[in-house]
Amino acid sequence: MHYFDYTYNEWHLRIEEEDGFIISIVRDPHPKSEGNETTLIRRCFDEIVDYFECKRKVFSVPFKYDGTPFMLEVFDLVCAIPYGETRSYRWVAEQMGRPRSYRAVGTACSKSNLFLLVPMHRVISSQGIGGYGGEIDVKRWLLNHEFSVL
Repeated sequence: MHYFDYTYNEWHLRIEEEDGFIISIVRDPHPKSEGNETTLIRRCFDEIVDYFECKRKVFSVPFKYDGTPFMLEVFDLVCAIPYGETRSYRWVAEQMGRPRSYRAVGTACSKSNLFLLVPMHRVISSQGIGGYGGEIDVKRWLLNHEFSVL
């Protein structure tokens, strides 16, 4: 496994790669070290910068996520939500054929460690913005960013 820490404006990110796939992008307010930058990790960071600079709406780097079969199904559905659009936790649950499992969908969303590549910020509560791992301001910023580009 390889990782590298980056800072872009106020965003501090650690990007991890394993076996030719991005496996983790996490926000880290206190990067610990720079790690070992690879071509794929650098490409991923460049795509994230393009996203922040309104030059990219879709990521092309190969990535893989880990989790339970339920979580993987949630992540697949979330990845299909187009840029600048939102869906509710309930909608995701209904697409899975489990309309009552919207809280479990929210829990699965909170477990993703692929910031931006799996756009969990596009999943909202039926009554409002909903959670985002305790960082509602980040979710709000990302949604406003996407809506302003449309």
